[in-house]
Amino acid sequence: MTEAIKQLGLGQGDAVQIEVDHKSGQIIIQKSNKITLPSGLSDDFLENLSQVMDSYDETLKGLKDR
Repeated sequence: MTEAIKQLGLGQGDAVQIEVDHKSGQIIIQKSNKITLPSGLSDDFLENLSQVMDSYDETLKGLKDR
């Protein structure tokens, strides 16, 4: 496992994104891109936005197709 971590260029404290592809049975681990938020946005803004998008995904898709 440590060899895979080295290949990803991960260090202690780095954020990762983990996805599970149920069709292929694969677990996908990617190093998260670190971004700088514009001033005025709270630290949890993107997390909250992601939760809203997940909650209203079908509704938003329906609006897009109108």
